[in-house]
Parts: sequence; structure tokens; C-alpha cells
Amino acid sequence: MILSDLAGHWLTLLVNVACQSVVLGIVWAMAMLVTGRASASLRCLITSTAVVALLALPLTAATIPAWRITWMNRTAPGRAIAPRPPAAAPAAETSLAPPVAGSVHGSTPDSHSPAAQTRPDWALVIFLIWMAGVAVAAMRLCLAMRGVARLTRACVPIDDQSVRRQIDDSGLRRPVRALLSVADCPPLTWGQFHPVLVLPACSRDWPAERLGAVVAHEIAHIRRDDWLLHIAGEFACCLYWFHPLAWMLARRLGIESERACDDCVLLAGVPSSDYATHLVDVLRDLRDSRHRAGAALAMASRQSLVHGRVEAILDARRNRHVATRAMIVLALVLAALLVLPLGACKPPTESITTTAPSTSAGSQAQTDSPPAALLPPATGPAGVLPPPASGHSTTALNGPGPAAPDSLAWP
Repeated sequence: MILSDLAGHWLTLLVNVACQSVVLGIVWAMAMLVTGRASASLRCLITSTAVVALLALPLTAATIPAWRITWMNRTAPGRAIAPRPPAAAPAAETSLAPPVAGSVHGSTPDSHSPAAQTRPDWALVIFLIWMAGVAVAAMRLCLAMRGVARLTRACVPIDDQSVRRQIDDSGLRRPVRALLSVADCPPLTWGQFHPVLVLPACSRDWPAERLGAVVAHEIAHIRRDDWLLHIAGEFACCLYWFHPLAWMLARRLGIESERACDDCVLLAGVPSSDYATHLVDVLRDLRDSRHRAGAALAMASRQSLVHGRVEAILDARRNRHVATRAMIVLALVLAALLVLPLGACKPPTESITTTAPSTSAGSQAQTDSPPAALLPPATGPAGVLPPPASGHSTTALNGPGPAAPDSLAWP
């Protein structure tokens, strides 16, 4: 069955990728532990690189040829390995009964039994379970994006010229649509090539300092391409819905991206105490709002992360440097050096058997022939027994006999 064969190949690839992702998770955890006091931008770069590497593992595992270790099969020069002699078969017992099903000469008892025909194909079952999980996770992402699109269609353009001026002065090369929601939704940005910035309806009553800090935070998301990174994290959760590493990476990516954008606002000159106050006030205004765009897309609406963000904002000793392009290139190179060898490490798919072709026919002949004790002894001329075969003992089965005379000539 073609579907069963494809499911078997897929299951082998899935198990291989799952084992490789464990190594990737260990490396990511060690990197995050080492960079505990580093900037949020650097930690977000490490996490996003791990997400990209996790998505690249199935492709590398399916395309890169496997590494074969051949040094274990080599022998020392000038030294040959002698073939092992075949083991002596035990003496067979005389039996006149017909061969029983399941014996050496009979068929196996479960080769054509109904139990063997109705045995479930576990590879196909696991494949269908994985497809169901992917469908549920993809539906979750599609519903979140549909909610954002519906929210955007209900928005109106912002008529505040200070917001438009701040966007134009940010230096973004992509055109940004600034919209005002008719409801109190969290501030959010979405879209990659034509990004959209959405502000809640209550932003009309915000003071200029709070409005400028919120717009600067959302502009930082657009400049850092956080929309694309979060979509990659959601794709990883769809493919690896069974793996805790994918969900850990997606959650950590949201935390570090929010803190990295907070650092960008603080580097722009906003005092940390004022910015923390603005953050708490914005979330207080949105506390009773029922319009949520989804945890993956409306990142600022996560109230469980407010305490960590406020502590990071007020920490004067925290490193707030932005990751440079050289750091990004270095992270991608290191990820490639990790993913490519992992993709080449594959389990053995073929077993090695050592058989002796020259002795197989003899062994079959010995198996099919009756025991030597049941055959009558062959006689030579004048009733003399024939000579023994070379390499075998001259001892008979019933004990040693008299030695043959030296003058006896065999024909």
C-alpha cells in the first residue's frame, strides 16, 4: 500500500528529527543560560535562530546524505580474517510423522492467519494522529489571523498628524498604515511587506507622551521584523505540536521580542520610570476589553508578562544594546554548522548479514539428507569398507576398529 509505505518513511523521518531537535534544544538552553545578563535583542536573536533551525531540520534530514562510518569495518594491513567454520548440526531424531505447520519445512503459523491480516498499521495510525494535531494547530493560527483581519477592516485611518509624523521620521522604508480601532483592542502591528499599525479607540484620550511611547514600541516591532519571526514560531508549533521545545521557543520569542522593543524605546530617550507607568496604564485601560487578536499576534495583551517587563524596564544595570548585522550573520552560520551535521546523522536503514555462499548448499544438503546413522554402510571391493573422507576421524560410531593393512590398495 502506497500510503502505508509513505507513512513508514515519514515516521522514520519524524523520529529522526525529534531526536535531533533534542540536541538543538540543549544547545539553545545552554546559550540562553550563558547569555542570562545579555541584552534582550541578543537573546531574541538566539531564540529566533533556534526557531529557524527547528524548521530547517526536516529539510536537512530529508536531503542531506547520511554519514557512513567505515573505519569499524576495516582490518589491519596484511591480516586476513579467517571464516568461521559452520557449527555442527545436532543429530536428528527419526520421525515418520509429517511436518507440522510452523516447523522448519512448514509454513509459519501466523503468515496467513486472520490475526496477521487484521493487524493495525501503526505507522499509518501515528501519521493520521500527527496530521490531526497539525490541522488543529493550523486552525488555531488561521482563526487568530482571521480575527486580526476582521479587526483591521473595522478600523479607520488615524487623523492625528503627530502619529503620522513619528512614523515618517522613523526611517522605515516600507509604507505603514496607521489605523484607529473602533474598540479598545491592544496596540498591535501585523504584516511584513505592507505593515499595519492598529491603535485602540481609547488612544484618543492618551497624553502625547504615552501615545508617542506606544507608537515607538510598535515601530520597533516593524523594524525588527517581529511579525515574520512570530509566524515562523507559530509554524514550528504547527509542525511540532507534540514537542515541548516548539512551544517553549514560541513563548520565549514573544517575551524577548517585547523586551527588545522596550529597550528600543528606552534607547530613544524615554525615561524608564515614565515608560513603565505608560505600560501599566495602557494595560489597565485594556483590562476590560473583550477584543483580543490572539496571543501570538497581539503580543502586548499578555498581562502575565507585565511584571517581568516592568522589572526589566526599571533595571538600570540591564544591557540594552541592539544586535548588529554581524551578530545575525554569526548566529546563522553557527546554526548552519549545527543543523547540517545533525541532518547527516541518521539511523542505519539496512542490516549487514554475513553468510557463506560456498557452504549454504552443503548445509541445505546436510539438512535435507537423512541422518548418517540410518544409512547402511557402503562397501568396497571384496566387502571392504571405503576409506574415510579427508579431514574426518577414522573412528566408527561403535568404537575403534582394527587398523587397515598397509598393503591394501584402494581402487
